[in-house]
Amino acid sequence: MIFFEELDLLRSINDPIHGVIRVSMNEMQVIQDPLFRRLHHVRQNSFLYKVFPSAKHTRFEHSIGVMNYAHQMFLAILENGYTARIRGDIAESSEFYGALDLGVGVDLSQSLSQNGDTLKQTFIELRLAALLHDIGHGPLSHLFDAFAPNIEEFMLILRSDEMINKDTKFIQRMEVLLEKYVEKQLEKGNKDIRIEHEHVSSYFTYKVLNRTVGVTKEQIYNILTILKPELSLGKRLISIFDREFDVLPILNDIVASAPIDCDRMDYLKRDSYFAGVPYGNYSESRVLKSMLAYAKNDGKIRLGLKRSGLHAIENFLQARYEMYVQVYGHKTNEACRAMLNFVTEENGLNFVKWSKKSLTANDFEELYTSLTDEEFVNHLMSELGEERRSALRDIKDRNLWKRVYEVEEFIDQKDKKTLLSECFSESFDKMKEEFGEEKFKIYTDERFPLKDMDAGAQLLEKSTRGFYVISPVKIRESSQIISSLNNGLRIMRLYSVDKENATEYKKYAVQNIMPLLNDVANKREKYVPN
Repeated sequence: MIFFEELDLLRSINDPIHGVIRVSMNEMQVIQDPLFRRLHHVRQNSFLYKVFPSAKHTRFEHSIGVMNYAHQMFLAILENGYTARIRGDIAESSEFYGALDLGVGVDLSQSLSQNGDTLKQTFIELRLAALLHDIGHGPLSHLFDAFAPNIEEFMLILRSDEMINKDTKFIQRMEVLLEKYVEKQLEKGNKDIRIEHEHVSSYFTYKVLNRTVGVTKEQIYNILTILKPELSLGKRLISIFDREFDVLPILNDIVASAPIDCDRMDYLKRDSYFAGVPYGNYSESRVLKSMLAYAKNDGKIRLGLKRSGLHAIENFLQARYEMYVQVYGHKTNEACRAMLNFVTEENGLNFVKWSKKSLTANDFEELYTSLTDEEFVNHLMSELGEERRSALRDIKDRNLWKRVYEVEEFIDQKDKKTLLSECFSESFDKMKEEFGEEKFKIYTDERFPLKDMDAGAQLLEKSTRGFYVISPVKIRESSQIISSLNNGLRIMRLYSVDKENATEYKKYAVQNIMPLLNDVANKREKYVPN
């Protein structure tokens, strides 16, 4: 184990995906913190267990698994860089538009290079960032975001925290971060703007690390920058070719970057394992072998993926696509999601009303630690009107809306409206006219497996001189398989709220609507809207 003594990896946790995971004493302090322990009671996939009964795993064990994969990824980058340099695939001088050896040999535990201590600190900060990446997640995954504090409320919470409010640099950077976030939301037309779990993660990361013995302010700033680069609180400089480069950008790539990061690597394997399906499996060793560090003249080290490892990348992306289609997008799981969306549409539900107290930091932490998945549902039950309370009760009892019919199509991110979606919408209206307004709900889900691809890792290929350099070809355009996954998948489903007569509605849809939808989907017939 790299830097076994230096990293203080003296404790261990047994995990069904990774086996024994070594952890340091500082990491154990974080794991034992109440804000982290609450993740024991926040399921990774909300109500997925209604479809796959064993899928009750939580964000607690996922976070520990992500930390382990982060370590493996950075270790692979170091070893691959060393191997590439020995083979002559990396220049021995300043070629700052290509792959780099970070300056150490395979026997990293000797720490003999000039970057030895820097690499040790890099591993410490990377592992803690990966461990804490989900600490701000509310119950029931992203659905809690609709009930989170708004921007003003959140800033009141931050300023009331005696641990935080003296750090003017952190407060100011959070204010700037939130201002930019508000601007983006307003551009999208959103008016009721609430903080996202990433904002809470930044706040809780600061709190947890500040009360972790042995973690310095510099480390806290670096870890926050890894998790949220926009905060720009820190740097971790490493010397290469007599020039200093910031290593934090590649650590952000490792933790949260398309198309491959330690978060995705863990949840695909973990979700697949606990759901009891093979779809999320991929060749871990081949994926790790494809990774290299690279740098440009901007002074930042980033994650690159070797073109020779393209098939491993394809395999990974296919696994992610299959999990979205076969597991996350399962009709029953989507029925739960559709019903929850219906439940959360009710007006007047907000964080302040639930808190029953003033918005202070202590109250916020106390409420957050108590809001498990089950407590969140109980809060909803006590606040909802009868119609939505009944829907939530049906979710708990697995008395779900029944799918009447569905269609799917591949779309571009700009395809807001298509011929098929227009036809589906009019079919929905026809069903309501035939059987009644209150009998049906329409639910559309759009998935983009390759979203944010251009902001992540770059493809590296051999130059005419035989060195790895940045390819002019984007990863999304690098192969026929990846290009075919470039389009998003839109699934439109019509659910029957009236469960008893769902069979009758389905029979009507099959006879009167499905043929028309199939014609449009297969482009055999031009659809003319009424």
